[in-house]
Amino acid sequence: MAKIYDVQLTDLNKMIAAFKSESDRGAAVLAGGHVDNGLAMYLKWRVRNKEVSGEVFGGFGPLSSFHQRIVCAYAFGFIEKSDYEDLMLIKDIRNHFAHHPFDTTFSTDYVGERVKKLSTVDLGVAATASTAAERNRWAYLIACSMRTARLHMAMGKKSMKGGKG
Repeated sequence: MAKIYDVQLTDLNKMIAAFKSESDRGAAVLAGGHVDNGLAMYLKWRVRNKEVSGEVFGGFGPLSSFHQRIVCAYAFGFIEKSDYEDLMLIKDIRNHFAHHPFDTTFSTDYVGERVKKLSTVDLGVAATASTAAERNRWAYLIACSMRTARLHMAMGKKSMKGGKG
């Protein structure tokens, strides 16, 4: 598992700026990774015994992957069903880009079908885009940004660092 970074809510702007200059693959992996990190920080925030959090999130720990984090967060009632469904779609899109680097874009049917299912996305928000690929790209970014922001709000603070408060 990659290192979990302390991300400020204001860092979303940095992610959006980086997203703009990336290829479709880079943008999908970058934005999906940002959400993965946000969920990890949220779950780490919820851990009561901080002494074992390294074992829980590291290496082969039970919360070392995005998929495991999503499933556990939902199973323990930390996130709603719509969060669970969107996070699974974001994970699927990110993984598709990561595992199909040469033949996937935001215009690929597999990606487009999943983007349309994201509950946080009103494709009208990205309506100024000139192509379906551009609309899908921005809709995915919006969904990733909104999910990350919701995790921050659930913690009731701008920083994801620190204890349960």
